[in-house]
Amino acid sequence: MANRPIPRAVVTPNGDNSPSREVAVKGIGTVPNCPSCGRKGPIDALTLGDGVTWPNMVVICGIVGDTGCGLYWSLTPTRLDDLHELS
Repeated sequence: MANRPIPRAVVTPNGDNSPSREVAVKGIGTVPNCPSCGRKGPIDALTLGDGVTWPNMVVICGIVGDTGCGLYWSLTPTRLDDLHELS
């Protein structure tokens, strides 16, 4: 997300036909590849909310040429290696 503003909150899907909700962005980092489509990275990722509620991370895969899948929402137990926490 170089040279782009980092949002303080994002609207996330909530699953189970529940309404979407706004969740605080807690940090930014990268993942080596997209967990959904496999596009090689590094790919930007945001950590979200309290860290234990789905989703606690969104991978911003985007679409580059013919590859990419957009956004990948996940609940992950691991911390990003290069996480920069927002204050």
